[in-house]
Amino acid sequence: MVLLLYMYWTDWGETPRIERAGMDGSTRKVIVDSDIYWPNGLTIDLEEQKLYWADAKLSFIHRANLDGSFRQKVVEGSLTHPFALTLSGDTLYWTDWQTRSIHACNKRTGEKRKEILRALYSPMDIQVLSPERQPYSE
Repeated sequence: MVLLLYMYWTDWGETPRIERAGMDGSTRKVIVDSDIYWPNGLTIDLEEQKLYWADAKLSFIHRANLDGSFRQKVVEGSLTHPFALTLSGDTLYWTDWQTRSIHACNKRTGEKRKEILRALYSPMDIQVLSPERQPYSE
């Protein structure tokens, strides 16, 4: 059995999209190209095999299967400029450029939203570094 590992990225351009390809550049594929404008941060939920992304222009965070199927809303409407995303357990964290803050919510439902930190200079990225986010492979 051959396990294919993927890299994921976003493109704002004239045709905004989220793509994936094998780590060697093979099997490149557009996996999300509808109802997006400024797809920013991406994060992967290894446990549930989901891809999360934020769209700063359309003010939402969505998730889908790793192939782009079964797209779901997580948070919509009340975001100002979501940018970077990360996960820890059942919690999704994101930065917001306009409010210069970090927020969190339940990764499946978007409920239990709260502001974690405010008055940041320029919240460009956010990461959780834990063994669960870095699985061992040979």
